[in-house]
Amino acid sequence: MLSNEDPKIYVDPSAADRVAEDRQYLRNDAGQALGAFRKRREESLALLRTLTPDQLQRGCLHPTRGPRHDRRIRDKADMAR
Repeated sequence: MLSNEDPKIYVDPSAADRVAEDRQYLRNDAGQALGAFRKRREESLALLRTLTPDQLQRGCLHPTRGPRHDRRIRDKADMAR
């Protein structure tokens, strides 16, 4: 989203079970999974903290919902600061 104008994002909510199977969620230790999630979340928040106001205004093209300029991302960035 940061390097392209209105990039397409690929989200297939019907593939959640396949993703869970591919990533072997049922075999993973819950504590390790939570630790990995926390690490990735902190990395995402660290990135959000570096974004300029102009970058936070950028949007994307959702495959079923069309153009998105989602305020929730900007809200998360505000909370991360």
